[in-house]
Amino acid sequence: MLFRTLPRPWSLARRGISLLTLLSAAAAVALPQRLSFGVKAGAPFQDVVKSESWKGLRYEPQSGRYMLGPTAELLLGGYFSVELDLLYRPVKYRTHFADIVGEVAGSSWQFPLLGKVRLSRNMVAPYVAAGVAFNSLRGLKNLPELSDSSTSGWVFGLGLEGRLPIVRLSPEVRYTRWRKANLGRPADGFSLSNLNQLEALVGITF
Repeated sequence: MLFRTLPRPWSLARRGISLLTLLSAAAAVALPQRLSFGVKAGAPFQDVVKSESWKGLRYEPQSGRYMLGPTAELLLGGYFSVELDLLYRPVKYRTHFADIVGEVAGSSWQFPLLGKVRLSRNMVAPYVAAGVAFNSLRGLKNLPELSDSSTSGWVFGLGLEGRLPIVRLSPEVRYTRWRKANLGRPADGFSLSNLNQLEALVGITF
């Protein structure tokens, strides 16, 4: 029922989730598995909002350059695992028109679902990751620039996993390509959102 009320990009991403879930379930039956939990934090290289000027109206990004949230990973045995994150990052920008300055603040919640492949079984192992992501903007209702409060995208990552006696540390560089803009100029729908996001993240799981 929920998916019927979501925008069209979610239906494509939903198929990706269904396929990944099916493959994970099949692998979980055949392989030993372990579920681990932890936190993931990092710094985006781009703001959520672009710096744009249009007919005397200027948009100035002010979002904090950090992301933080819980993570869960299902280790399927061997080289494979599935990871689900819930990442928060602030959204904030100012509008300048003549001598009038306005400020908009809210939050962005991102839900990346990734399949991960480790390239070795050493104590420090490189890995690659790919999957789908969803986002949802909160606190921006009735905003003229809000064209779509949620969208989906594709995620790719490269990282290193270090296994310690109690925890696993996973520094990673992650790229996300969003399918649609959440924010746009009211008159012509020109994107105010950065559709390409590059982030440096570190995961700590137990």
